[in-house]
Amino acid sequence: MNYQKKLKDKIKTKKAVICVIGLGYVGSELLKKFDLEGFKTIGIDIDIKKVKKQFKKKSLILTDNYKNINNADVIILALPTPLKKNLEPDLSCIESCMKSMEKYLKKGQLISLESSSYPGTTEKLIANKLLKKSFILSKNFFLVYSPERISPELKVKSSKKVKYGLFNTPKICAGYSNKCLELGNLLYKNITTSVVQSKNIKSAETSKMVENIFRSVNIALVNELKMFLNKINIDIDEVLDLAGTKPFGYTSFSPGPGFGGHCIPIDPYYLYWLAKQKNFDLKFIKTAGEINRKVTSWITNKIISFIKKNKIKLIKNKILILGVAYKKNIDDTRESPGLIIANKLKKSGFDFDYSDPHVKKINFEGIIKKSKNLNKNLFKKYPVVVLVTDHKTFNYNLISKEAKYIFDSRNIINNRKKNYFKV
Repeated sequence: MNYQKKLKDKIKTKKAVICVIGLGYVGSELLKKFDLEGFKTIGIDIDIKKVKKQFKKKSLILTDNYKNINNADVIILALPTPLKKNLEPDLSCIESCMKSMEKYLKKGQLISLESSSYPGTTEKLIANKLLKKSFILSKNFFLVYSPERISPELKVKSSKKVKYGLFNTPKICAGYSNKCLELGNLLYKNITTSVVQSKNIKSAETSKMVENIFRSVNIALVNELKMFLNKINIDIDEVLDLAGTKPFGYTSFSPGPGFGGHCIPIDPYYLYWLAKQKNFDLKFIKTAGEINRKVTSWITNKIISFIKKNKIKLIKNKILILGVAYKKNIDDTRESPGLIIANKLKKSGFDFDYSDPHVKKINFEGIIKKSKNLNKNLFKKYPVVVLVTDHKTFNYNLISKEAKYIFDSRNIINNRKKNYFKV
């Protein structure tokens, strides 16, 4: 049987069944988009109760049972790849997934890995597993790698739709072989306007690393400049605005309270770890990570020093943090600078409450804290306010008018000079 031709025909006629494993914001968008394009879809996630709340369409098959793998033609893995405490790669989600679904795999299927990881991961964790099951890759089973590229917080002003989604963001795709790549290219053309083909999987894996290393290093640069220029009383934001008027040879990055999320704080260390295994020291990656962590401590120390120096009286020793999502207009709190600041404040004897329109509650060291609604009376309870995440829905006029002392880590408060501190 010609398994490649059979699967190719199924994808062309949209009769292929697409299964997405891992329904975070990447996996969810993939599932919705393939469903919208007319494919029958299956979504698998370990926290299926939480996932079901995100999907309005009842016809979608959502489950935590890997048995459904047997009904799929295409299996897309959109699983998290975090770091261990020692900053080494944690690929346990992919390993666990492969173990859970291995007995349901069958000839003629295609697996696509979308998770970010160091070069060699797809071959080590997936290709080798498939070969051990006696599949013949490129003949009766197919494998591709296509790193995710979604930035849900960037919205088009007029429509409020995601500016760079699946459809209008070029999608990199690499195959275990040319036959695999042909299938991957055909598959992803259904959900994006442009598929960029990589010569091999390792190059595609590395490209995802480089995208986030570029951001990490440049964010570290402006954060380090922010700390130094603050010391010599120069406004970093004005400096960057001036530099940004150059129409060539310059890319603009903004300083902030540190980095968060699943990409910038994580991905660079995957390549750094691999380099160490090969006896090579990627100094820029290590230094950038250290700076982007240092700036969070620098901000916290600024706040604590000000409170103690000026003998500010806090009610129940609490500070109000505005924004615990790691970046604006989303609900993701992974590696959140807001929570890191909260933790550092706690260790120094302070407590906190928070307001975040996208994060209704958090579990902070075993204690459930709920988001506070911003209003005039709320600011009377919290003399010191730290603006960490610049959500669009925050009422900045209210914050500027009513907050007694403001520490602004995003340069978002305008036209206020008294008791205002840009950090």
